[in-house]
Amino acid sequence: MKRTLPFGTVVIPLMIARPSLDNLFGMIRLPVGGASLSPGFLFNIFMVLVAAALAGHALLVDRTQQRSVLTMAVIWGPFLLASALAASYSPVPVEAVQMLFNFLTYSAVAFLGLIYGPALGRTGLTIVVALSGVVPIMFGLGQVALGMSEERLASTFAHPNILAFFCLLYISFLFHAQLSGYVKNRAAGVAIWGLIGAAVLALLFTGTRAAYITVFLFLLSYSALRKPLLLIPLLLLPPLAMLIPAVADRVTDALSGSSPVSYDYFISAMRGDVANSGILILDSGTWRRYLWQAAWPWIEQKPFFGYGLESFQTYSRSFFPLSAEEGNQAHNVYIQLLFDGGCMVLFPYIFMHAQIFKIITNIKFAKCDIIYCILVVMSFLIAAMFDNMIFYLSINVIFWFIVFALIGLGFPAKCRGQA
Repeated sequence: MKRTLPFGTVVIPLMIARPSLDNLFGMIRLPVGGASLSPGFLFNIFMVLVAAALAGHALLVDRTQQRSVLTMAVIWGPFLLASALAASYSPVPVEAVQMLFNFLTYSAVAFLGLIYGPALGRTGLTIVVALSGVVPIMFGLGQVALGMSEERLASTFAHPNILAFFCLLYISFLFHAQLSGYVKNRAAGVAIWGLIGAAVLALLFTGTRAAYITVFLFLLSYSALRKPLLLIPLLLLPPLAMLIPAVADRVTDALSGSSPVSYDYFISAMRGDVANSGILILDSGTWRRYLWQAAWPWIEQKPFFGYGLESFQTYSRSFFPLSAEEGNQAHNVYIQLLFDGGCMVLFPYIFMHAQIFKIITNIKFAKCDIIYCILVVMSFLIAAMFDNMIFYLSINVIFWFIVFALIGLGFPAKCRGQA
């Protein structure tokens, strides 16, 4: 028998609505002490409080739920503790605490997914995920149709990359749900296929090349393991996508815009030290590579503890001549964490994902769910090599909720207990 969802009448609607409110939250700032917080911080607080209440209930009342609490402590505890230590010596303490609380929110949402998964079931989880993308995707496509979008589509999000990686999670899960028969209703199944198609179109308009590659690799890998016949139509997607001018321009820019000179030469030319250097074109991929190259000598100076949580952006103004006035994030989660907290933070982050893989392969899990969870976590880790994935709250909220809801479905019933 499925359990009722504690606080579910509030938590589930908030989970569905959160991607639609991302941009709205960013436009409203609430001054609190020395910080400028968005209403999204209230979302974070609520999720953390609900998770804390359920964890307290498990520890003090319902002992059958203690395994869930222990699981979360083993997975998230080392990373949260290391991040807290890195925040204690950050040069930007307010921003560091905000980031630390975001990490705490991710762990809280993961715990809620673990608790709520068995009650939602696979069909309920599919409905939640499907509804969460209706507004962002349809609003974005409406912007394109009316000619109201920017060069790259962002929809309800603050940046096109956030929409792109939301589409990664949205497409991957609904594709998995459809091939696994999560939704039995025929009309609902047709509607979900329509949402997948709309999400693919929205993804293309974001112009986020890393997301193009990650989504395509996920679909190819998943189909190869589940439905090999789908590989044939999937291989037609790239040439069809190139028929869209915006997509073709982004791909062409990546292939032709890379600087043919070294980082040192480029910086010297920018400073005017090189005569007749001509026009040097720097695409976003090369810019990222130059940023990482400039950061590495600093990382080598403090490899174990780093410079403090959220310090990369502040110090990038010192070590990277091409940095924006306010500085830049690393656009690579691993370099960001290594710079901010050294091995002390990066190793627990890697350990956290290793533990997730271990749990997925050890619990009683449907084969299709094992394949999906492994591939989506790997997709997330690959995407983290090219973008600030760990900072995108809306994406992390849906990502951790989905993964741990599926893990919750695989937990033995005696270990899930009653909430």
